[in-house]
Amino acid sequence: MKHWAWLVLPLAAWAGGCVSSQDAESSAVRMLNAVADSSNMALTVSGQRRSSATAYGAGTSYLALGVGRFTVRIDEALPLDADPDIRTLYSGEHALGVNDELTLVVLGQEASDAVEVLAIPSKTRGVSIGKTRMQFVHAGFGLQPVDIYVGAVGSLPQASTPLVAGMAYGEFTVQTELAGGNAQIIVTPAGDPATILLDSGRVQLPAEGTWLVAVIANPEADAARHPISLSVLTGTGSSLLRDKDASALLRFVNASPGTYAIDGFANSALLNGTERQDCDPATTEPETAVEQCAQPFRFIGPFHEVVPGTYQLKTQKAADAAVSARSVTASFAAGTASTVVTTGLIADEDEATTTGLQIALAARRMHSAALLRVVNVSQAAVMAVQGDPSTDRLELYITPPCELPDAESEPVLGNLAFGSDTSYLARVPGDYQLSLARVDRASSGTSVEVLLSRRLTLAAGGVYTEFVIDSLGATLPPDFLSVDDDPGFQGCPGP
Repeated sequence: MKHWAWLVLPLAAWAGGCVSSQDAESSAVRMLNAVADSSNMALTVSGQRRSSATAYGAGTSYLALGVGRFTVRIDEALPLDADPDIRTLYSGEHALGVNDELTLVVLGQEASDAVEVLAIPSKTRGVSIGKTRMQFVHAGFGLQPVDIYVGAVGSLPQASTPLVAGMAYGEFTVQTELAGGNAQIIVTPAGDPATILLDSGRVQLPAEGTWLVAVIANPEADAARHPISLSVLTGTGSSLLRDKDASALLRFVNASPGTYAIDGFANSALLNGTERQDCDPATTEPETAVEQCAQPFRFIGPFHEVVPGTYQLKTQKAADAAVSARSVTASFAAGTASTVVTTGLIADEDEATTTGLQIALAARRMHSAALLRVVNVSQAAVMAVQGDPSTDRLELYITPPCELPDAESEPVLGNLAFGSDTSYLARVPGDYQLSLARVDRASSGTSVEVLLSRRLTLAAGGVYTEFVIDSLGATLPPDFLSVDDDPGFQGCPGP
């Protein structure tokens, strides 16, 4: 039998919901999505959809039921072009009595065909005044057994005092009550208190609240340094608890179609937004987090790690002291990876950097789908449809491979403006044709002129972001610039 080492420590309170009070005629069920390469999940009870679009790392609130036997089903959303567009991951019947609670944790990995459901039963009952009821589950596929420490803020883990010792994947603890209040949660490999996998920093355990804390894999930008996160289910919802030092990533891409280069900076908001800076990554200024110097057109830079927060993003025409800089303000959240794209053209006579910036966030990979996003930053393509704006359109099409759109085709995005973003479109893995067309939807008929087309091979788990960019000088023909690791472009057979 597994034995757990529980240590009651003085803690304090993070606002969170608590399980509902006793009710002689009710029970409850909830779900946690802990499959890192899954798409969104839905929970259906006795044929009635009770929750939908539960993303990885998120859990539902408790859903109130009566007393009796209930059929519970968990479905995963598949791409809209799939048939069917859902897949059932779990279906089971559960007998629930008075004050019974059931948590269904979907865990595993789709790529390994190892998805399963762990059922954790509990009871609705009152929590002692000033206490927090806590329970832990290891739902991190591929992660080693862990020790969990809950202590006073600033305390270091000791080998003799783990609250939870040697918890392996798929195991969960009993519920226990700890003093509510300020606390710090530290997770280490089992028996190795010197190696910290996650340090929550200061958190508040809710007085008279109940937490189920799941150890899950971190699929985000800083996973190499922080391999785990914690998903906290409160009874009324969930929240994601990251390491206190979780970082954000950003990179610069130059889609400004000039023969000049661009310097890019991520600065403190305190710096002058139009004053030029010396660009030298080897001697970064105190108020500057990132310097990316002399970026030529079509440049795709590496990701840089930054502290989450608000930054002044400054661009300047490189090696031209007569042209002032331009800046905008943007915020970067922990765990995100952002691509900062310089757009627009600086005219030779301009005295200020006039290019714009567009920010695109990276997506988590999903094994059941390929994710494709297209962003239009082609000035020439937009100008090409302004001859008769009442009928002319710039439209984006996804068709079978090597098949160009015609008047009968339906666009996935119509009337593209400069900066239009499709967001990520989940597609069934396979071959497609991605086309940008100038469309005249006059009353006498529709004509489609393809401006740009490429064949794409989209792989399961692939993430594809394609920017539609100009040729040098903001002229046609446009081109695609892939900013992900999966360009996916293929040729079409000849005639």
